[in-house]
Amino acid sequence: MNLLKSLSVTLLGLVICSLVALPTGAADKDKHAASGTMGTIERVDPRFDRLVPPDAVIEKLAGGFAWVEGPVWVPRQGGYLLFSDIPNNTVFKWK
Repeated sequence: MNLLKSLSVTLLGLVICSLVALPTGAADKDKHAASGTMGTIERVDPRFDRLVPPDAVIEKLAGGFAWVEGPVWVPRQGGYLLFSDIPNNTVFKWK
């Protein structure tokens, strides 16, 4: 069960980091600015609900990075997400 949770959080982290790296239009920014969320999750296979809860939303955790890579969920110590900003040679921890 911990593996499933770890995979779902890692998948969600990948989606978040991928969306942060994509350029968005001004209309999308205005639409989601009030809610703190961005984008939508398209579910094409019902098995996806076993990984990501149906009520999950995409949230931007942080911004201002040049190039984000390698999000990984670490389940120890209450769980945290590690990701790196390659050009700045920095690894960040989000908890």
